[in-house]
Amino acid sequence: YPLPRPDVRSCKKCKNIFKKNNIEITFDNEEGIELVLRLEMLTGTSVYGQAGKCKEMMDVLRQNNILKKFKEICKMKILVIGGGGREHAVIKAIKKNPDVECIYALPGNGGIAADAICVNIGAKDIDAIVDFAVEKAIDYAIVTPDDPLVLGAVDALNAKGIPCFGPDKKAAIIEGSKAFSKNLMKKYSIPTAEYEIFDNKEAALAYLA
Repeated sequence: YPLPRPDVRSCKKCKNIFKKNNIEITFDNEEGIELVLRLEMLTGTSVYGQAGKCKEMMDVLRQNNILKKFKEICKMKILVIGGGGREHAVIKAIKKNPDVECIYALPGNGGIAADAICVNIGAKDIDAIVDFAVEKAIDYAIVTPDDPLVLGAVDALNAKGIPCFGPDKKAAIIEGSKAFSKNLMKKYSIPTAEYEIFDNKEAALAYLA
């Protein structure tokens, strides 16, 4: 199939799609719309967020029943870290997406087990979480609890090429440490209630007296 521009060579996902479908890639139209648009918009998973359509490419995909294959290949495996009601709500929402093939919850709970595959890996066991995500070829991870965020779960997953929803370790400390966040607000004149920080009980009680 002649394709417009060599952008596909910088998109690992596109190359894998062609490889799995035994499609030979050639380039003979340098003025065409970017290939990433033609593939990822058609599958409903536009990575680069650009807009555009190519009727010729769409016709080729439909005629060869490749569009359906693309959609099947592009179904995602999602990993949700945590085991509370918040994570269950997130999983229920994700489950509505027809492009999601499988949802794993680490560690999950009894209720979550009805909507996802629960795996007995603690939310703070970052090394085990990363190993599991790599082994299962997770497409996207969602980290919501404070502890794994503060411990750098997002950083560790990103380092393995797994995109995540959640702040990195440096940003998560704002929620993980109230002393840090209050000092930050004070430093930059962000309105916040008065506070003091103590490291012993006697001083704290004296302040409250």
